Amino acid sequence: MSPTGTTSPKPEPATVAPTPNTDKALESFVKSYYAVVTTDRDRTWAQLSPTMQGYAGGRHGYDGFWSTIRSVRVNQVRANASADSAVATLTFTLRHGGTSTETHRFTFVQGRGGYLIESDRLG
Repeated sequence: MSPTGTTSPKPEPATVAPTPNTDKALESFVKSYYAVVTTDRDRTWAQLSPTMQGYAGGRHGYDGFWSTIRSVRVNQVRANASADSAVATLTFTLRHGGTSTETHRFTFVQGRGGYLIESDRLG
């Protein structure tokens, strides 16, 4: 009852709109991951699924690999959010100065409030 003696309708429970599962959001995730992977490995480690963390050789293997890379440029990303996958062409600049351009195929899972990298394969 309200103070005026009338019955108020019960408020509807608040709903949270799901994060749109779009190609652009997935492309943005890939770009943001590689923008900081050489400078903020704590953040990017948390963006890997437990499966991918295992493929990376655990935290020690992950840090060891990324310590050999100076920077990464994302040349192109083609995302397919409905299939939770993307293909990216990446250029790695190595600490010793060489570069390597590679095509990577990713799969993703949802977790921790967003995407997690589930797999990363060359080709």
